[in-house]
Amino acid sequence: MGTRAIYTFEDATDERHIFVHYDGYPVGAAAYFQQWLDAGVTWTIPRFEADEAAAGFVAAIKTGAGNVRIAGARFSYSDVEFGYRLFMRGNELHVQCATTDYWGDAPAEHIIFDGTMAEFLATAPAIQTMAYDAA
Repeated sequence: MGTRAIYTFEDATDERHIFVHYDGYPVGAAAYFQQWLDAGVTWTIPRFEADEAAAGFVAAIKTGAGNVRIAGARFSYSDVEFGYRLFMRGNELHVQCATTDYWGDAPAEHIIFDGTMAEFLATAPAIQTMAYDAA
């Protein structure tokens, strides 16, 4: 499904943005996150560097031309339905999931989940239902 999403990897000094054209709804994002974590192409948590994690994410999920792109900024693409921020809190990887509203003068994100990666992976179907019920 063509649900577009932006994935932002943040550390204390840097952030990197990855645009993914397909399966950006929470259940699809959870599958991408699990695929990335299982691929073994980035440092093991708690070591987390934004550029290295973003590169590993791309390496783990890119399947063809055009489906995954490096974005210059969080709002580089105006048709993104979901946004995800990945960052460390203490020794745990955290995820924020937001829906994006482009109808105003500037894009507005509405956070619908803020918790650990483990919590996100376990509750992605419920987060997705909540996102679409609110729309």
